[in-house]
Amino acid sequence: MEAELKRLVPRALPGFRLAKPLRADEQTLIYPFSADLAWASVHYLRTSSRVLWDIYQLQALRLDPLYASVRALVESDARPWLEDGATISVDARNVADFPASPLQLRGTIKNAVIEGAAARGVRLTLDQDEPRLPLVLRGLGGDLTLSIDLAGRSMHARGYRLHVSDAPLKETLAAQMLMLSRWDARTEALVDPMCGAGTIVIEAAAMADGAPTWTADRSPTIDDIEPFRSTPHKALEVLFPGPKAPIVGNDIDEGCIRAAEGNLARAALNPKVTFHRGDFADLDLGAIADEASSRGGLILTNPPYGERLEPDASGKLEALYRSFARWCENQRGNWRVGMLNAHPSFDEIVGWKPRMRKPMSNGPLRAYFSIYDR
Repeated sequence: MEAELKRLVPRALPGFRLAKPLRADEQTLIYPFSADLAWASVHYLRTSSRVLWDIYQLQALRLDPLYASVRALVESDARPWLEDGATISVDARNVADFPASPLQLRGTIKNAVIEGAAARGVRLTLDQDEPRLPLVLRGLGGDLTLSIDLAGRSMHARGYRLHVSDAPLKETLAAQMLMLSRWDARTEALVDPMCGAGTIVIEAAAMADGAPTWTADRSPTIDDIEPFRSTPHKALEVLFPGPKAPIVGNDIDEGCIRAAEGNLARAALNPKVTFHRGDFADLDLGAIADEASSRGGLILTNPPYGERLEPDASGKLEALYRSFARWCENQRGNWRVGMLNAHPSFDEIVGWKPRMRKPMSNGPLRAYFSIYDR
């Protein structure tokens, strides 16, 4: 996330000085509040699962003092996010250490916010399904933090993926894989030989152009609340126009390719993205590299793990991995391989040693993202 913001901010916010973030834990970066940075993050950042505006830090250890603290803070809060007639929702995350259930915490925060606002003449009501102000209470560093979710939903739900394959990869995870791969979209072709519904290649096209995160029919929370509504910003546009190297998705399943093409059309992205249906063994990466006037590029994929295959499929899975490794090794040009895999013995099966290996979670599965120099 930090590396992606460093890439985006100079184009999205010319002249803005990006501060060094506080690393609250392995998954959370905290930046000093800036309406401009929040706007750019919600509209362009692709690796983050949430963009939150922290409004209150709380230290109460029981429900009654927590209620009293939040109510007092809301009653004295003159910031313009408290708008008369707004609807709110409350979610609770990472609160297992608090001596109350998430449901009790949600109810306590809901009552405190509504009643604190009412004390200053601001009417708020609960709408858990479609709120204008989605509030998030989360545990952080032993304390509780109350925030506004500035996207209003998980950042992976960009709006373009209406069709999914049997084992969908979240858009945010695909973006993280791309950043970790240090892919140069100007000079390196990118190929996903087992692309499923196309998430990796679509995210690659979007990141290459610096395209806005959301499809046109999705309006994030930040666009409808103060202080962001009155902050002047240029119209949303791609941040990195210009020619790019080819981006190619391939899958043996015709249904997956149809889904990928539909998702790409809805995303309205880089015309250099192409899809092929067939066995990856028939792909000639040398020809793709020649088209890019480069010596190679990046093979980036999320292959089958075996979790969703029939119980006796382990032999087929090992054969697939060996075939994939031989195909990679036989390509002319300088191709490196990036792979998300939850199979514990992939490296031993193919005889590869990763240059970089990073733990990741793909849904409920504990997986690893690895980079291999072919």
